Amino acid sequence: MYVEVSGHYLYYHTINEVLKGYGTMTNLENQLYDKNFMRCNNCYLVNPHFIHRVSGNTVYLKNGEELNISRQRKKQFKQHMLSF
Repeated sequence: MYVEVSGHYLYYHTINEVLKGYGTMTNLENQLYDKNFMRCNNCYLVNPHFIHRVSGNTVYLKNGEELNISRQRKKQFKQHMLSF
């Protein structure tokens, strides 16, 4: 559903579990670019198929989780949403 970075670890939030990996968000973002993953914050890379709605500075996922949209990424994120 989305990937979260904390320190040098990547946490892959799937439907059933959270998997821990190692890497950088920038490298992962480049790898997932053609899969339409969107960066809403320096900490999050989200799969648009799991987005329920976007309101203000918050991404609401279909499972009820909420992710913050940073001010620096808001314009680009919303443009990406519209093109998706």
